[in-house]
Amino acid sequence: MGDSENSFIISNFLKQYWVKIMKKHACLSLLIGLLLFATTSKSQAESYLGDFCWQMSSNEIPVWIYKFGVYEKEGVNYALYGTGDDGQGGIGAAHGNAKTVGSNILMTIVGSGLDEVGGAWNETFTAVLSTSTLSGTWHNMGATHDNIGSAPVPYHTNGIVDPVACP
Repeated sequence: MGDSENSFIISNFLKQYWVKIMKKHACLSLLIGLLLFATTSKSQAESYLGDFCWQMSSNEIPVWIYKFGVYEKEGVNYALYGTGDDGQGGIGAAHGNAKTVGSNILMTIVGSGLDEVGGAWNETFTAVLSTSTLSGTWHNMGATHDNIGSAPVPYHTNGIVDPVACP
């Protein structure tokens, strides 16, 4: 056998050996990946707590109701998905998050909507609720946009928030 034949045999042997090693490692990597994917750690788990509704009042006058499906994440964090209803047929999409801090729940909500009469609106709402009563105070900032192309009109309101039975 010549040097070139020996080199060819050694090269072929190394290629086959390398392919076997890579197949073993690929299978092992795939198995480990599947196990990690299949097991969910507690910190990634969430649980649906139900629908919750809050009545917003400004100067003791009811202004709208937020209705949210609430999901608990990691014990002190909550995801909120739902709607805001102005009581006059204007319903808009809303979502937010909340966090328990001491004896309070800090909540932030973003909402927007569109109606044929008033046009579009968007707002960011923040509240501080008591963990024992789920009521507290709120502030929001937003803007309305009419249907004829005028400049947006900013607004700021505040008041109290109380839990109510969901409609």
